[in-house]
Amino acid sequence: GLGDHSNLTHKNVAANQTVALNSVTGLALGSSSNGGLSTNYNALSTAGSVVSLSLKSASVTGTSTQLVYNGDMQTQQAATTSGFVGGDVITVSGLASGKNAGIYTSQLLVGGADAANYSVAYNNANLVIGKASLTATANSSTVSYNAESQSVVGFTLTGLLGSDQLSDLTGLSASGASGTQAGSYTNFMISGAQTNYVVNAVNGTLTINKAPLTVTGHSASVTYNGFDQLVSGFSVSGLKGNDTVNSLGSVQATGAIGKNAGVYTNTVTAGTETNYTVTAVNGTLTIGKAALTATGNLSLIHISEPTRPY
Repeated sequence: GLGDHSNLTHKNVAANQTVALNSVTGLALGSSSNGGLSTNYNALSTAGSVVSLSLKSASVTGTSTQLVYNGDMQTQQAATTSGFVGGDVITVSGLASGKNAGIYTSQLLVGGADAANYSVAYNNANLVIGKASLTATANSSTVSYNAESQSVVGFTLTGLLGSDQLSDLTGLSASGASGTQAGSYTNFMISGAQTNYVVNAVNGTLTINKAPLTVTGHSASVTYNGFDQLVSGFSVSGLKGNDTVNSLGSVQATGAIGKNAGVYTNTVTAGTETNYTVTAVNGTLTIGKAALTATGNLSLIHISEPTRPY
């Protein structure tokens, strides 16, 4: 026959509950193939009946969770459950949690008022917190040549999370860069191994640009004198520090020479200088015409009469 479990004293698991059945209702004798009738049998007795309730099988499965470091404590996603009776008071604890990048494994555990009625299979899972991206950029600087040593130092960070500060990181440094001559010098960024960050290291640059320099060929204005006259050399404007004309390797002036009145060019040429961008300005030799005075001569002619005889 069919029994009504609502007659049990309580629902919780217990073995050999001799008082488990206060009364049993709903039991009936049915007919059988041999014609048996309930009128042919004595009523069933429930005296001495015992009931044993066994643990119900259930499971709790952790959820594999992958996150990225954010500077705060993080917890894996909720576990899934199977086999628990609806309405039972069941709690699940032991989810994996962590702050720093790494692998954390759950330690799942079922609690609650009805937990003792279950045989629980636990399937733990990992919380994986990956490293965040961080950019470390060595400082750069652009200056002009000044004949002195110039430098750039330090670096900047982009991507620090939460309350993290530079002091929380290890092994980060910039080599610094210095130079005197015009050119580019590298400020190398050294990243080091970080607990919570994957560092993108970006080098910086000290750029020393060439200084402007003007070279002007000498000029002269003279007057024609019947002889060769000349002008030579050049002057320089914009030299830095202790640099002199001797510091320049490619600058020269052709000089200008002439005899007759006219204009002659003192051509300045300049190649590539290490520290200067040269502007060349030609000079001139100008020979002006000499002054000339033309004066006509005055002559007296004496005419003598011929001698006449008397």
